[in-house]
Order: sequence, then structure tokens, then C-alpha cells
Amino acid sequence: MNKIITIIKREYKETVLKKGFIILTLLIPVLMIGFTIVPALLVQMETDTPSTISVVDDSGLIGAALQSTLNDTLKNGQPKFIFNVIHPGGKPEDVLSSQKALIEKEVIDGFLYIPVNVADSNRIEYYARNVSDFQTNRTLKNAVEKIIIDQRLKRSGFDPAIVQELTHDIKLRTIKIQKGGKETDADFS
Repeated sequence: MNKIITIIKREYKETVLKKGFIILTLLIPVLMIGFTIVPALLVQMETDTPSTISVVDDSGLIGAALQSTLNDTLKNGQPKFIFNVIHPGGKPEDVLSSQKALIEKEVIDGFLYIPVNVADSNRIEYYARNVSDFQTNRTLKNAVEKIIIDQRLKRSGFDPAIVQELTHDIKLRTIKIQKGGKETDADFS
């Protein structure tokens, strides 16, 4: 039994005292932290220049409304998005290929293609140099979604402003009760 313990101790020391084991023991936690924090910081970074986006609007419903809906500004006061609304008259393929060429030449940052039946198909397409910009993708999707929902409500005879007022979020205030009956506001929002 004594020999087994001696062998286990020797094997343990050989494994633990290797340079590779020590380096990986220190390096893996640093890499894990880096892989979680760096992407989060990159998502939060905001550029100082506006994004130029063409809106190829076959439906004729979204383009003008999108400009008024997305009027966000950057820290320097410039608009966050500059929209070029295009109502294609010719073949959609020709318009799409010309917009793709503008992206390649870096004239525009991207373009949003809105098909004729967008209210029924629930599909839009966003072509861009950087499709991993989740914030821009989410902002455009949410804005178009809101416009389409408003259009559907109007088409069904509802006033979107009244529906918005009736369906707004409920705020939950949380209060912690401590010993002695002391109340502490514990709201996280």
C-alpha cells in the first residue's frame, strides 16, 4: 500500500510540475475571461460616424416611415443612420446588384431590401459589409417590425397610438423587507 501512495505522489508531481500544465492552468482562465469580456465590450462600442443605409422599398410602406422612426443620434450629435430610400422602377435584381456594388466600393454601409409583400411574408433582407453588428441589425429589425405592425393595425381599423397606450409594459417595483420591518427599494431596473 505504501508503494502505491509513493507512485501516486510521484506521478502527481510529474504531471503538475510540467511547464505546460502550469502555463495552461494560468492561461485558460485568462482566455475564458477574454472570450466573454472582449465581445461584450465590442458590442457596446459605438462609432463616431453615421451608418449610410439604402432602403430598397418595393412595398412603398417602409422607407419614409423608417426615416422618421429611426432618428437616433450619435454622441457627437450626428444622426446614427443616414437613409437613402429607393423605390425601384426596374427589375429588383438590377437594383440589388447595384446596391451590392455600392457596398463593395464602400459608398454605403449596407442596404435593406423590403419586398412588395412584406406585411404578409414577414421577411426583409439586410445586406452589409459588417453583418455581425448585432446592435444595428436589432435596431433595423425592431424599427421595421414596429412600422409593419402599425400598418397592420391601421389596415384592421385600429389606431396604433391607442393600441400602444393599452399594451405598454408594466413596471414591477421590488421592495425587500428586512428584520425589524425596514423596507428597502431593491429595484434593479
